[in-house]
Amino acid sequence: MGFFSVNLAFQRPAWQKHPYPGGFGDANRAVDGMKTNLSYSGGQCVASNSYPTAEWRVDLGSVSSIHHIVIQYMTGDLPWGIVYL
Repeated sequence: MGFFSVNLAFQRPAWQKHPYPGGFGDANRAVDGMKTNLSYSGGQCVASNSYPTAEWRVDLGSVSSIHHIVIQYMTGDLPWGIVYL
């Protein structure tokens, strides 16, 4: 039996609490499938305003069994796993 992955959140309605002003808080960017430019100004990331916690929701449309969730963080458009200090 093989394992397959389906992005249940792809292009579903998304919402976030405390969005960052200036267009960087559009929660729908997080579910649009775009991830080639993970910089702040790349137009493909979502940013929250300066609050202690961030809240983000996606309407999956129905009750689903979910094995795992992957959240890809903004990297400054650097490759994943590389840390520059």
